[in-house]
Amino acid sequence: LTVLSKLFSGPMCKSHHAGRCLRPRLASASRLIAVRDYATARQDPSIQHYWAGGRTGMTTVWSGKALAEAIEEFAPGSIEGSAGTDVWLKAESIPVVCEGLKHRPEFKFDLLNSLTAVDYIDHYEVVYHLTSLPMNASAVLKSRVGIGRTEPSVPSVVSIWRGADYQEREVWDLMGIRFDGHPNHKRIMLWEGFPGHPLRKDYVTYDQSIVTSIPEISKNTGSDE
Repeated sequence: LTVLSKLFSGPMCKSHHAGRCLRPRLASASRLIAVRDYATARQDPSIQHYWAGGRTGMTTVWSGKALAEAIEEFAPGSIEGSAGTDVWLKAESIPVVCEGLKHRPEFKFDLLNSLTAVDYIDHYEVVYHLTSLPMNASAVLKSRVGIGRTEPSVPSVVSIWRGADYQEREVWDLMGIRFDGHPNHKRIMLWEGFPGHPLRKDYVTYDQSIVTSIPEISKNTGSDE
């Protein structure tokens, strides 16, 4: 308690310092640069400087509109829509788009931060969070699948980002979205043969899925009588 009181009573922890004790020299406002318009950004030397990796300490956050425009230039017809910082891709376009975002020099999205999924009842969404370490930039891709709760599937991106391996298996295991072309498409948390996918909103409980009745055990079992 004494140590904690000293930590939280020093001059670096006063209310006028940004974020209390958390990185007090940073401004409280988010230090993010938003690439909002791709056509304009291509002509902006300061943005090009970000793409060249010339600045550090700030993250370039691609807006959905700008990223959609950029993707359409090398993968026409692959976009379903965009809003905020999100871009929705047609499922069949995921491999070519992700390949381009990783290897094209204006993107260099070499890191797949996370691959998750959301159940919206009438459809599912697969969500990809990407980071470009050389460019210090981030982007969000999404794809709607399983419309009308049909069997959802998307192409695997394991061949593009090796880190997608376990993440795709987890989404398959818990949400039931199949990743076509995955080299080892197995459950990763639950055992093979487990009934259903427990993060789906229509999933019934384990007891409801498995146990229909509790067998009556004879009181005389194992007795000599």
